[in-house]
Amino acid sequence: MALVAFALALCGCRGEKTARWEVLLMGLPTEVRASKASEGPMYYILKQTHEPLFRRDDGENYSSRLLTTWSRSVRSDRYRFCPDTSKRFSEARPFSADYFYRYIEAVTARYGRQFVVKRGSGCVEVSFDSSQKKYLDFLTLYENAPTENQSGSVEVGLGEFYVSGMGDGTITLKRKSRVAGGFAEIVLREYFPAKSKSYDYAGISDFNKVPFTDIPPEAMRGHYGFSNIELHSDVLMINHPDIAVRERIYNCLDASKFRSSFFVEKRFFNNIKNILPVGIAGAAAGLPRQNCGSGARYSGGRPEVVLFNHRNNNFKQLEEIAGEFNARTGLKLKVFSRSPLELGKLLDKTPRPYNLVVINLGTSLPEYRLFFSYFVRPDGYFDSPDPGLKRLYAEILKEADPEKESLLAARFVSELQRLYLALPLSQNVRELYYPKSIKNLYVGREFVETPAVADFRW
Repeated sequence: MALVAFALALCGCRGEKTARWEVLLMGLPTEVRASKASEGPMYYILKQTHEPLFRRDDGENYSSRLLTTWSRSVRSDRYRFCPDTSKRFSEARPFSADYFYRYIEAVTARYGRQFVVKRGSGCVEVSFDSSQKKYLDFLTLYENAPTENQSGSVEVGLGEFYVSGMGDGTITLKRKSRVAGGFAEIVLREYFPAKSKSYDYAGISDFNKVPFTDIPPEAMRGHYGFSNIELHSDVLMINHPDIAVRERIYNCLDASKFRSSFFVEKRFFNNIKNILPVGIAGAAAGLPRQNCGSGARYSGGRPEVVLFNHRNNNFKQLEEIAGEFNARTGLKLKVFSRSPLELGKLLDKTPRPYNLVVINLGTSLPEYRLFFSYFVRPDGYFDSPDPGLKRLYAEILKEADPEKESLLAARFVSELQRLYLALPLSQNVRELYYPKSIKNLYVGREFVETPAVADFRW
């Protein structure tokens, strides 16, 4: 009821016909919080409901929809921001100068450098004691976007949409103000691979987040298609306390054979040597170096290894791979198959009921933070994140010099390989589809994977 009341107060509209954008996603969240922006489905929602202080839609130049003017010093140690106070979270919650001052103080404190904030003439000035070229990048992140509590576990931002309903495998977003030719409503539906044939694909605008092979050919006829090499990599996370077991898994579970067995519908893979996709400094094309050795068998304790499988078309192939692996290593690989939704519920449980899980690591911009965070954060994929990696990650976050940051990132990647924590599988390349009814469809770096539906006109 709270969401409904908020919706009526915000838009003052009832029962009108709307242009609806429908999306299929796997693993819909049960809350909407900016702090969870690194999660794929959450990012899709926040891209509609929130607006970061800065954008880099072309991957290079900064722009802002929340500021009337802004500037920075030549040394990048002083920044001046003037908020557009006509923006509103809702009718009752303006994007005021007072709010903006508090927001800048809080978000800059999270940035983790010594700073001073001053205000005057409706603007805010942030000063650092050294050059901070990464500060604006930090302000482009959706997890750092201005946000307010809407109701319960739902936040509202300065984007064009707000959450009007959640439940029964559906999240509904409504536009705050109607725009001629614009979509007035977004409906996000939970996708279950086992029910792939039951969806009305004719009414789906965006099915790019579900397996390509599940989409019937007739659903694509009303869509434009284009190939996209994504800044995403498929990685096998290795969550086991014994480094000897991790070493056997890393070296003896053939990356090429395993990925073909896991993603049975794929016929082509873009090889990567480490977890970083090509397009991010430090990435390398090719397969990871593996050396199982002849007759190498594990003879220690706890030989059982559990693989969490969140796909429904690869049971036979994975059992065959498990049999070969077990015969070669002396370990006992068991396959535990469940849905992506069930995987999400297990991530915060310790100890986690799996040792191996295939995860898609990705970002919309070429930077390290999101790729590395999965290995150190408490809600990641490891029972006990390595203390050395946590310290190294903290250094990466604090480093303002891009060249030094790249050197630290190379060390992080080397440590992952030394500790056998992740087996790189491939970089994502897929065909993406968007409705032909969109009049202003311009494919750009930031658009291709997660569109801002508010910008579309039909």
